[in-house]
Amino acid sequence: MAGTMKGLYGQLEESKDVIVKIADKKRVAYGDDLEVEVNFENLSNEDRTISGTWSLQSYYSTGVFAHRVRSERIEMTLNPAQKIPKKMRLSFDEYNSKTVEGCYFKTLCVCTVRDTKQVASLDRNIRLIKPDLHLQAPAEVREGDRFKVTVTFKNPLPISLTQCSLEIEAPGLLKPKTFKLGSVAAKMSFTHEVVMTASKLGTRTVVANFDSKELVGINGSCEVVVKAE
Repeated sequence: MAGTMKGLYGQLEESKDVIVKIADKKRVAYGDDLEVEVNFENLSNEDRTISGTWSLQSYYSTGVFAHRVRSERIEMTLNPAQKIPKKMRLSFDEYNSKTVEGCYFKTLCVCTVRDTKQVASLDRNIRLIKPDLHLQAPAEVREGDRFKVTVTFKNPLPISLTQCSLEIEAPGLLKPKTFKLGSVAAKMSFTHEVVMTASKLGTRTVVANFDSKELVGINGSCEVVVKAE
């Protein structure tokens, strides 16, 4: 979202005195450092002094505010035609305890040009990406066959995952089961094999969910076609 210090970007030329933009960011993986950037540009031929605040906040998927992760003051003077980027970099340790389900965050910037009393308020939503579970199974099996489904997962966090569990459900192949697992070290992978029996014909879906004390809701699925003998 882009905004000017008086109204929205794209209005009359006289409103385009100072432009504020929150930079677009590539996908950020949950566990990596999170960096947000706000750019300020003075379009006038005079100095402009800007003051205000900007913050990073966590939100629930419903849009309800959860926690303020960090808030900083904005104090700067822009020369004529000058552009200044301002960056906020947060480590995993800083945002982790304030992350809620869904990993939604919002950058919010509110500032004023002291010289003209013009105001800008803009925000940008950010969602950190959790990894998927990877399931590998035969594409086709015969009715009555026993076969293996291999579940793999890489811990994206710089800390170990503890109290790990794996839930698997596969109607027509396996009744719902929960497996208690050991810890998964930081940035390391685990592999777990599950034996199933093709008891019903047709396309069957295997669904798996991985949870730990530190990271929850990691999902994956695959399909297996069961054919007649």
